[in-house]
Amino acid sequence: MKTIQLKCQCGSSMLEIQNDKEETDGQFYLAMWELGYLRPMSFKERLRWAWRIIKSGNPWTDHLILDSKQMDELQSFITSCKEDVAPKPSGKRLILG
Repeated sequence: MKTIQLKCQCGSSMLEIQNDKEETDGQFYLAMWELGYLRPMSFKERLRWAWRIIKSGNPWTDHLILDSKQMDELQSFITSCKEDVAPKPSGKRLILG
C-alpha cells in the first residue's frame, strides 16, 4: 500500500491519500484529518455526532474514494493550477563576467 500524508501549512489539518492496487482495484482513498484536537468532546458534541449517525447512517464525513479516472482528473486539475501560479521567466539574462 502506498500512502502520502500532507500537513496543512497552518498545522491544523492533514490530507492522507492511500492506494492499494491489489485490494482496491486501483481506487484511491482520501481522508482529511484534524490535528491538535486536545480537548474531549462535550456531551452536546457527542450527541450531535450520534444524531448524525442515526440520521445518515454514516459517521465518516472526512473520507472520499476516487477511481483511477477521477485521480487523473484531479492530477490534471492540480497541474493546471500549479502552472497558473508558477513564476514566469523575466526575460532578463544574467551576464557573468
